[in-house]
Amino acid sequence: CRVEKLRRADICFLNFLSKLGLEKFYPNKLTLRSFLEINKNSISDETAQSVGEMPWCFLKKLFNINAECRNCAQLSNNENGGDVDDEAENNDWPDADIYTADDFEDTKINPLDLIVALFLCADSFLQQEITLKMSMCQFPVPLLLPHGNNSQCTLMLWALRDIVKEWRPHDLSESRGFVEENIVQANIPFYSFVRLKNCSLSKSQFLNHVLSRGQQNNNIFIHRYVEGGGVKRKIANGLVEACWYLPCGTEDLDIFPEPAAFANLRGDIGQSLTQFTFLLEVSTATFVFLDKVEENEHKILTSLQDVKSKLFLVVNNKKGSTREEMMSVKTDTGKSTLLNTMFGVQFPVSSGRCTRGAYMLFLKVGEDLKSDLNCDFVVLIDTEGLKSPDLAQLEDSYEHDNQLATFVIGLSDVTIINIAMENSTEMKDVLQITAHAFLRMKQIGKKTVCHFVHQNVAGVSAHAKSMPERKHLLDQLNEMTQIAAEMERQPSIKAFTNVLDYDIEKNNWNIPGLWHGTPPMAPVNIGYSVAVANFKQNLLDAVKSDRTNEVSKIPEFLEWMKSL
Repeated sequence: CRVEKLRRADICFLNFLSKLGLEKFYPNKLTLRSFLEINKNSISDETAQSVGEMPWCFLKKLFNINAECRNCAQLSNNENGGDVDDEAENNDWPDADIYTADDFEDTKINPLDLIVALFLCADSFLQQEITLKMSMCQFPVPLLLPHGNNSQCTLMLWALRDIVKEWRPHDLSESRGFVEENIVQANIPFYSFVRLKNCSLSKSQFLNHVLSRGQQNNNIFIHRYVEGGGVKRKIANGLVEACWYLPCGTEDLDIFPEPAAFANLRGDIGQSLTQFTFLLEVSTATFVFLDKVEENEHKILTSLQDVKSKLFLVVNNKKGSTREEMMSVKTDTGKSTLLNTMFGVQFPVSSGRCTRGAYMLFLKVGEDLKSDLNCDFVVLIDTEGLKSPDLAQLEDSYEHDNQLATFVIGLSDVTIINIAMENSTEMKDVLQITAHAFLRMKQIGKKTVCHFVHQNVAGVSAHAKSMPERKHLLDQLNEMTQIAAEMERQPSIKAFTNVLDYDIEKNNWNIPGLWHGTPPMAPVNIGYSVAVANFKQNLLDAVKSDRTNEVSKIPEFLEWMKSL
């Protein structure tokens, strides 16, 4: 009977959560605050060695905007983790006993099951952050989330509300205008893709081909031929994923001239009637994939004659596979994105200069790292850039920049300066301002560690070949320090390293470009994510090894703020 099936499905669902080590977080007990805590697990870069480590491996990589995070659903020593099960997309578990003793011991997890489990265990704020990071990786995001036993689902509007996208329709190409809008409020055509009974054609792979141009085949949707995609799904049937195609305004690059939204229902529509009915109501067109139209299929299809959405049948029984090639075009990114990627936080980001003033965020340090780091919290401060064009016309712009630099550097034990080597004039002005600030800190006995980040720099020879530029940078820093020392009447100070801790070899970081391709459809470059993760690890290791620097207590920190 139906009640017995639901009860059995509930037991199987809870067993699956237990297998992942998530049962204590269900429902919605995994908080954003607890995940952002800096502890030994958060700074380790090890791959998952057990099924219970998969959720944390996935989240860590996702919050680093690493597009390979979905591979965490397979163990590193599992050679057959990506075996293809051609029936994987066609197995609808409510009609089958999905768990056996062997299943429970199996180390193969479908990435979709892992994602659904995490969303069911995450609180609303963590759901928002996961959704935002998935969108940055150009992954589809949950629109309708099944509740494990497939008896009901949740419309994930709250989780989607932070996703803001930019695009340029072709009718704005000449004027170089663009549209920036919250994606859930945008008026965009909505196309749904569903499956009826068994289908030998993978609709997810089909969608990937539709949304990719030429030989650039992006695995936006997980399908049976990607790693872990062929593993039989346990709890993800009934999931509706959504993604958006956004044009950049260039005819040679765009697939569609206008934005469009695409939804993908996992599993047979016969087992997910609630989701299918919803999609029929909201879709501009619905594409139904099936292998054959016989009596049962014909009966279901004829019952859909009065629906609002246009229906298209995709009938195909041929199988195939594709080769993949990727092309890379890199654009610039900023310091707020760097901090967001490094610590999984959400400082405001946008094209151009969007940060105004200074933003401060406290991150709790886990009990297992408190003694190593000698602190209870790590404070992140994100500021607007120096030498802002918006303030350049004001008479006191230089004084404003000096005050801002002094305030931030005065509060900091570590200062990260994001500079563009190609703009020497602006760089020189910024260095002069920061030299003044560092000098003032030297006067009161505070010696800050300084790191310079050079973004959009990649290549195995980048570090070696940039040595002349780094030496030139140090010469400029020394020159600016001497000028500042004369103005502050401290002629004994001759070098930049007299006022702060700086090593020309260790304190310069080359970070590749953020995007892999042309925005707005480009995913985040994995090399960017890896480089930022290495930078973060180095920063925390440096804090561990330096036991001489006294950490400020919160009352002292507040007094510093007042005095500055």
